[in-house]
Amino acid sequence: MTHAIKFIRFPTLLVFGCSVVLQALFSPHDLAPQSASQHQELRAPEDDSTTRTSNTPDWVRPHDRPAEPWPGRSHDLLHMRRLVVRGGIEDQRNALQLLARQIVADRVRASDVEVMSFLEQMVLTGIRTERRNPRNPADSSQARTLLRAEAVQLLASIGGPETEHLLVELLSKELDVLVLSYAVAAAREIGKAPGPSLEAQLIAVARRNNSLMRDDALSRELIRTTEQFYIRHAHTVEPEMFREILRMTQAAESYSTRRLAAEAIRTLRGIPE
Repeated sequence: MTHAIKFIRFPTLLVFGCSVVLQALFSPHDLAPQSASQHQELRAPEDDSTTRTSNTPDWVRPHDRPAEPWPGRSHDLLHMRRLVVRGGIEDQRNALQLLARQIVADRVRASDVEVMSFLEQMVLTGIRTERRNPRNPADSSQARTLLRAEAVQLLASIGGPETEHLLVELLSKELDVLVLSYAVAAAREIGKAPGPSLEAQLIAVARRNNSLMRDDALSRELIRTTEQFYIRHAHTVEPEMFREILRMTQAAESYSTRRLAAEAIRTLRGIPE
């Protein structure tokens, strides 16, 4: 009888022992780290674009990064062109507002030929021909100037080297000091040192402003643009531009502009503050 009980208990103990061993081998405590490590290996790499953008200087636009998708782009561009063809100032303002929304959404790059062609038409309209409606009191020469200044501001928002040729043409022919001021400010956003043509036009505008127009706002933009080219791109300032900024220390109308010019001279000479 005793031998029979021992014989029955032996298989029971054997089964119990096997279950303990299997539980130890495949317990959740052992499986959990393996599962976590598998998820860690399969997880996609973290996108460091935010970090790169936050560490990127303010004047550098990520032109190497593709633009965001523009839903209905063909329809919007066609609508913008139709608004411009109509010639009414409200139509053209609506076209600029439509484009501005796409720029804010990061859907436009300077390499977009159709958009740049549209902006070129808007910016240079007052130079080539001014299509005003004399029956509309809101469609005045001053209103058209403000509209073109808005277009230049959008051009600056896009930035990029592709905008340089358009700025050269604008600076060489523009007479209105407001549009000139916006154009000089937009030159800071090309993302590189100015080419010979752009630099020559900036010098010509500075010389003309010091001799004829004497506009303080334009003087300040010329000073800032020259200084930023020097600081951002280690650009050697041409002697002609240096002389024009030196003239602004005496010829500028306001004390604040004369002081800004004097501070820029110290920076360009490498004199510490």
